[in-house]
Amino acid sequence: MKSFAAQQNQSECQSYQSYDISTDQTKLICSVNPVMGPNTIVPAIKVKPISSGSWHTIFTAPLSSQVLARASRGQMILFTVNDVATHVAQLYRINTDGTQLKLLTSAPAAEYSFDSYGAGNNSYLPWTNVSHDGKYYAILQTTNSKDSLIIGNIHGGSATTMPVANNFQANIVGWTAA
Repeated sequence: MKSFAAQQNQSECQSYQSYDISTDQTKLICSVNPVMGPNTIVPAIKVKPISSGSWHTIFTAPLSSQVLARASRGQMILFTVNDVATHVAQLYRINTDGTQLKLLTSAPAAEYSFDSYGAGNNSYLPWTNVSHDGKYYAILQTTNSKDSLIIGNIHGGSATTMPVANNFQANIVGWTAA
């Protein structure tokens, strides 16, 4: 088993951060959010090689946004952008080199989140976000305190929304071939 440790340089990946590692274990991914800090910090996704090097910003969002990125498959990153000012939720995909940016789905008056899968703060397990064959994504949506499960094609197109019954919490536990 190989262990990776990243020195968190506050000047490079500042304010609220969430880290992930690419599924090929070559890159560290940082989500930068100003929500818990000064509103002068630009929400962004930054990537750097595990071995050495510096952070590269591959995506920035409006100042009123919360950004959360998760490694999904190969060099692909899935990330949510929840705009606190407009209440618009968006799910994107992008490669770790900043190419292939694509809006997968969006919703007004909503918030997107990755499944928290237990007591953790959003899933770091790629299989909760993307199917084993890499064709589909799953994300949770909250609208007016009601949860829904959103499933869509990783290449885009219309997503399927499945409401969750009141007083129940949705969790993504895995994928099956149907």
